[in-house]
Amino acid sequence: DRDPIGTVETLRRLDAAALSGFYQRWYRPEHTMVVVVGDLPAELLERRVVEAFSSWRAVGPAPARAARRFPDAARAFEVLTRREANVPTIIEACRSRPADALLPDDVASLRRRTASVIWRRVLESRIARAGLAPDSPILSADVDQSDYSREAASSCISVIAADDRWREALELSVAELRRLAAHGPTDQEFENALEEMRSAYRGAVGATATRDSVTLAQAVIEGELNGAVTPSPREAFRAYDSAVEDLTPDEIKAAIARDWAGYGPMVSVIGPN
Repeated sequence: DRDPIGTVETLRRLDAAALSGFYQRWYRPEHTMVVVVGDLPAELLERRVVEAFSSWRAVGPAPARAARRFPDAARAFEVLTRREANVPTIIEACRSRPADALLPDDVASLRRRTASVIWRRVLESRIARAGLAPDSPILSADVDQSDYSREAASSCISVIAADDRWREALELSVAELRRLAAHGPTDQEFENALEEMRSAYRGAVGATATRDSVTLAQAVIEGELNGAVTPSPREAFRAYDSAVEDLTPDEIKAAIARDWAGYGPMVSVIGPN
């Protein structure tokens, strides 16, 4: 119904007491995670954390979290259009579904996630190649997936159209999606996508010693909040090779069917006309 930041009325009523009350309700020890990265012995780092935080006590009763609300699975095709005189024509088509249950972060989950990444990369590459053709209606394209929400997961195709030719750009992109969903990637596309990802893992191994402590601590926090393991780059590379060892193009087709599902599509068109 609205952005979660609040209504105009609640923002106007905000004062120091309300802000302090919000902090005391929600910023509590049981809601807190501390990650320390450094070269000192773990025992010393642990002692410093205990000394810094052990006196912290929650104030008042624990608040009740809002219940999860999932997308309406019956929601059908909808379109949003907006006129913006000074922007390029941008088309986005998305499908959303209730979020998957949180699975263990193991090799099987990595295999599943990799299959999703591969179809998005292959589709993005195909649309990009179509954009190189003379008089193509496409300037650029992006295929993305969001599955970090507790409530919903979504897959989106975003295209910037040439000369406001949004309909042609959308039709071409959807045609490529349907072709990929029906026939899967070619062997060459499949191998190229696998090797692109392998190169990224290999690069991360080479950059292991250059990671700064703040970035590493943030990565650990984000992983813990999402139920994910934070492996060393070398271990992540080993797990990837294990996950894709016998991955097949048919699994990529299955990933498309799984990811491009749910309600919609929801289409937005933003452009000068």
